[in-house]
Amino acid sequence: MDAPYINPPLVESAGPAHLADGRSKSDAPMLVFLAVLPFGLLLDAGFIGQIFATELVFLLLLPVFWLSGGAQLPQAPRQLLRWIALWLAVQVATDFYVGSYIGDYLRGWAKLVFFMADVYVLLKLLTTEQRLFVWLLGWNIAFAIGSWKQFEDFAIRWKFGVGFCAVNALIILAVLIWPRRLKFTARLGAVVCLVAGGASLFLNARNTFLCLEFSAVLLGMTSFSGAQQFLARLWDKRGILLLAGVLGTAYLAGVVYVEGASAGVFGDDAREKLKAQTNDAFGPVLGALAGGREEFNASFAAIGDSPIVGYGSWARSAYYYNVYVESIHETGTPEQIREVDSKTYVGDPIIPTHSHLFGAWVEAGIAGAAFWVLVMRRIIKLTRRSLDLASPVAVLVMLNTAFFFWNIVFSPFGGEMRLVNASLLALFFFTPRTGDADAADAAGALGPAARPPRYA
Repeated sequence: MDAPYINPPLVESAGPAHLADGRSKSDAPMLVFLAVLPFGLLLDAGFIGQIFATELVFLLLLPVFWLSGGAQLPQAPRQLLRWIALWLAVQVATDFYVGSYIGDYLRGWAKLVFFMADVYVLLKLLTTEQRLFVWLLGWNIAFAIGSWKQFEDFAIRWKFGVGFCAVNALIILAVLIWPRRLKFTARLGAVVCLVAGGASLFLNARNTFLCLEFSAVLLGMTSFSGAQQFLARLWDKRGILLLAGVLGTAYLAGVVYVEGASAGVFGDDAREKLKAQTNDAFGPVLGALAGGREEFNASFAAIGDSPIVGYGSWARSAYYYNVYVESIHETGTPEQIREVDSKTYVGDPIIPTHSHLFGAWVEAGIAGAAFWVLVMRRIIKLTRRSLDLASPVAVLVMLNTAFFFWNIVFSPFGGEMRLVNASLLALFFFTPRTGDADAADAAGALGPAARPPRYA
């Protein structure tokens, strides 16, 4: 069971990184290290699969943390690592059962091993709020630089990382500058998300628009006591009604986008993109969401035929790939049909998934899907707790809730997404250091109110 979410008085020295006796400077080398380490994302090498310089550093730190012992991780982070280990164990068993190709299962196992190492090392490193914020700031800047270098068109850059990372970096800076003015930072975050989300419509970044506008509503409501209390009561007592309201609001936003884009309000590029990627079989709004994601048809077919046992790492099947091709021929645009018909494969092609959740389900079976379902449950629970604005961490949780959900359902898992998800999991499973000597000294010097809060 998760530990209670305590809302203590916020004080400047609440935690080991804010000690009143001047020893906060002792953590400066670690903060510099955490600020620089994310930029290893910009350097990668081929090793079974793709590995980044940041992960190589993590692999060096892994045995150091493992052999040095020290304080155990709190309960929730330990449980998270058990979930990943179970997913890996089931994936190994599945690959042996279905007879996966050696190149495929080595890449599949490496992906999960590196992911677990990334998560473990970050959980061990990010033991204070300052460390967490500095890492996330460096990470968002590094990811934005990587997206900027990878693409030439500004709209594509914005969609694939620059937009959301810029918003995150601004809010993290605000949290670092005004750690005690949480309502102010929440309101500032709501305004930034609102403006950046609106700009995303004109840059054809529909997913960024939806995620940022959802974050704007959360941050805006929690920054006003009356609205926060109403949202909390609705969440606790009328959860189904709240869910219906969220879905209804999202649908109305979709209607506004579809009508506006069709009329050219958001520019000619948005109108052409809507026309090219709308799946007419699902109607204008759901069709805009489903358009360009015909991979789900192949995923659903594969999962429906084998919902418990997966198809192995880098699961391959000409049959389910043809399901994907046929769905494009039935409901896709001429551009999509030409693109899929131009591709040729030697051997069986990979089953299209384009989703953390469905990709894990196809490859590892129900155990892979269960991992992401448990993570989504954690996101929902921590987002509810964050409505109280008990700490600066709560602001970043609400900012990233929709983005994390979107990645799980609509984005493929691999490559740099290992580090993206490890960073988000470090945020959503963050537990400040409470049992070491520094924390004990702080509590003795500053009184019970100075004890760092628990968020796990």
